Amino acid sequence: MKISIVIPAYNEENRIGKTLPHVISYLKEFSKKNQIQTEIIVVNDGSKDKTLEVLTTFKDEVIIVSYFPNMGKGYALKQGITKADGDYIYIADADFSTPIEYIEHFVEKMDKYDCVIGSRALGKEDIKVSPLRKLFGNASNLLIRSILGLNFKDTQCGFKMFNQKCKPYFLMCENNRYGYDFEFLYLLHKNGLMIKEMPVEWTEVGESHVTTASYFKTFAELLHVRKAHK
Repeated sequence: MKISIVIPAYNEENRIGKTLPHVISYLKEFSKKNQIQTEIIVVNDGSKDKTLEVLTTFKDEVIIVSYFPNMGKGYALKQGITKADGDYIYIADADFSTPIEYIEHFVEKMDKYDCVIGSRALGKEDIKVSPLRKLFGNASNLLIRSILGLNFKDTQCGFKMFNQKCKPYFLMCENNRYGYDFEFLYLLHKNGLMIKEMPVEWTEVGESHVTTASYFKTFAELLHVRKAHK
């Protein structure tokens, strides 16, 4: 078995150089213990800082995909997923607000499901997030559930694992920014693939790239998904 870990990175020079060493070290032990192959694919999504320079120091340990200009998180993930050939693909945020150790919990559930999604809502006791972000997150999730009919408490958590059957549906997503999450899940649900929502530990790490304006843009993307995939 092989697992591909895909990490999008935009202006992450101050975080990814701290998270990657631990991720690389942990996955080496995880692979050895479970006799599983792993690969790490990091996508530099048109960063304007020294993210690519930092990533280059790990070129012997990770696969680097890089381009310019910035195209959005959904686009970045599609570029990484295109190169991923693992039986399972794990997408993760560069700050690893959900620790890499949770990958074991995802793998445990993959024999029964096509896709396992991390849920901050189900893991409330392990969630550390600002009140404003929590408010906007709850409001946007309510809209997603009502408009798309997705019965998940948290579609937007950046940590998800899925098998190769799901890969084509991710690549079909038209939203290149934050709307890819619910578009992907909507396509999976519509086509009868099995999805499991799982509680995760999650801690807000540093400054988020998600702004108030992002939530309004996501609403527009939400309407587009309903129209595009009737």
